[in-house]
Amino acid sequence: RRVNHVVIMEDISHGERILEYVVEAVSPDGSWRPLCSGESVGHKRIEQFDAVSTSRIRLRVTKAKAEPRVRRLAAHYVAEDE
Repeated sequence: RRVNHVVIMEDISHGERILEYVVEAVSPDGSWRPLCSGESVGHKRIEQFDAVSTSRIRLRVTKAKAEPRVRRLAAHYVAEDE
């Protein structure tokens, strides 16, 4: 499926725990490639990137102050205005 946005939501009732992250998509050859990265998710982080076709998306937390509590990870395709 084609995607160009990812929504990450953290369960902040336990505090903001994610300090750095990478969102990756699986390529047709089975390898993972980065789509975007950032610092701090908080209640909700929406990331936009160039559209890709993929069958799987993953969130890799690369730095956290405690065990991450991800409430939601969703991928979407938003059509661009022409």
